[in-house]
Amino acid sequence: MTAFRARSFGALLFLGVLSCSLLGNASGQAHPGPAESAIGRTWAIGSIRTTDLKPAEVKALLGSEADDATVCDYAFADIAGDGFYRLLASVDYSGRHWCNRLFVISNDGRPAQEIQVWNVEHIPDILVKSTGHDTLRVPQAITDYEGAGCIAVVPMFYSFSGGKLVTAADEHAADYQVLRTKLKATPPSDICAQIVVDKVDRLLGSKTAGFSHAKTWMKSPDPSARRKAVRVLEDIGDTASQAALRELSADKDPVVSMEANAALQKAEQRNPTTSPR
Repeated sequence: MTAFRARSFGALLFLGVLSCSLLGNASGQAHPGPAESAIGRTWAIGSIRTTDLKPAEVKALLGSEADDATVCDYAFADIAGDGFYRLLASVDYSGRHWCNRLFVISNDGRPAQEIQVWNVEHIPDILVKSTGHDTLRVPQAITDYEGAGCIAVVPMFYSFSGGKLVTAADEHAADYQVLRTKLKATPPSDICAQIVVDKVDRLLGSKTAGFSHAKTWMKSPDPSARRKAVRVLEDIGDTASQAALRELSADKDPVVSMEANAALQKAEQRNPTTSPR
């Protein structure tokens, strides 16, 4: 008799638990969603693996930033050297698998940080081992995609400090010198190679490097060269560059004119001048 009562009590207890579970599911409060599950776990170094997360969880962590997006690749990485991973996710918004945005996600409730990149399909490709942590070495396009035309792409180094991504060009001056030496051997007609060399020089301290080249290109009969001049002048952004952009804003090519106007506004916001419009 006692055994029967025990079995009966066990059965009732099971049904009660099952009933509560079903009621909880019906109200949407029974189990945490994928994002809550990921955030709830510790991201301490060695405690979680990239394979523990599914693409749907990564999209949930990105929130509204993942609307109409495809996650190309993602991986945990030690980029801060503070004992915790950050999640890196490259994302495509074009529908053509152009993985041109990189998000850095922390498990501390802070919003994801974003940088523009050029076609990062595999996160391990952009991780560089540094003392005590990983550094990011991401390709970034200086000029626009123009079909069969060349694109000037420069590697940019970032470290994670004070809770945010910061550029780390000074720490990688030797890498830039190697790249510069390699590109200087390319023909002078390779406009994209020259743009990258000039950008490297700016990263190494010569803030107006490439200005003279841009002034030459802005006089070119080729609209593509003039558009590239716009990008270089926008990146330099000083008073002389703003004056050149103002000249290009009246270009006979409507695309050059439009892009020069937009670049001028950005340059003026970064480095205001008193020059008349």
